[in-house]
Amino acid sequence: YEITKIVDALDVDKEEGLEVDVIGRILTIADIHEFDRMDGTQGQVRNITIADETGSIRVSLWDKVADINQSLGDAIKIESARTKVGDRQMELNVGGGSRITTPTDDEISTLPTYEELEDARYKTKTLKELEAGDVDVKLKVRVMDIDDVRLFARDDGSDGKVRSVYIADKTEQLQMSLWNEASDISFTEGAAIVVENPRITMRDLNGIQVSANANTIIRQATQDEAQDIPSIHELKNIIYPEKAIEDIEDNDKHIKVKATIEEIDGENILTPMCPTCHKGVKQDEEGYVCDRCGEAIMNPDYLLIIKATLSDGTGTINATFFGSEAEELIAMTKEEVIEVFEKTGDESSLADKIEDLISHEVTMIADAK
Repeated sequence: YEITKIVDALDVDKEEGLEVDVIGRILTIADIHEFDRMDGTQGQVRNITIADETGSIRVSLWDKVADINQSLGDAIKIESARTKVGDRQMELNVGGGSRITTPTDDEISTLPTYEELEDARYKTKTLKELEAGDVDVKLKVRVMDIDDVRLFARDDGSDGKVRSVYIADKTEQLQMSLWNEASDISFTEGAAIVVENPRITMRDLNGIQVSANANTIIRQATQDEAQDIPSIHELKNIIYPEKAIEDIEDNDKHIKVKATIEEIDGENILTPMCPTCHKGVKQDEEGYVCDRCGEAIMNPDYLLIIKATLSDGTGTINATFFGSEAEELIAMTKEEVIEVFEKTGDESSLADKIEDLISHEVTMIADAK
């Protein structure tokens, strides 16, 4: 048999379904994903990316061959893989008719090291250096905050999901949106991670947006890589500058404010939202209606919103707490608030509890508008 170079396997001008033998080094390795087939049986698949000196290719390992012995950075030999058209280039399918082994020393004598392949494939940038349209970039960052997964309906009627994760390095903090399968990646606050091949776009007037999809690689930083990323405590001091209220300027980002609650609105703290597009809905005599979707909403979602006025001795400022920040402020979850309102039938029944927060000191990280 003849080993096919990865650049040749990537050629979309060739016929799909060709059988090839390849040798490469594992650049990424995902967890095994289990799924139910149409016939009721269970299958499994694992996606990896392998590379040689000519390029890199995405490989799908199906069923029994998904349980490989090789790890990140190891050399791997795959015999009888089949080409398939993927996202703008060929990918490889590897199933029961394929064979996976560890190549001999002679077979990998010219194969670059893992570090050499990574350096050749990606350009490392700080978050501040990112520009809309950047491709093949690598980010070394720390996870600062993690939102819950949010479901939405696609234009074709199918379900999608997205999760926002806030990442930072010594230059900037940005929101990273994880779409669909990428939203299942497990994170812990403060973790040092490496993000390779994200999509970089302009987010309206709010600056750069980082997005991760099926072609994005997110992995835990190695020990050496983590040493280049400041600790979460150091990052908070760098990117969350503390300001007195009188010094806050329009469009300040990620500022830390320590202040006392001077006034707080404990009524109308739940805003009904469309479960499909997650925009506010209007209520009429027949129920809720979403202007954006144009549909009647039987069971809306709710967003917890609490408005307050803060003072620190240098001035006062209006502040709005949304979602998890509002939950932390009143020490109640949205679900607990809804339960209280359903039991009492009174959406102002928590007003006294919330107004007891007047004169309490709060520390918040916020954007000025």
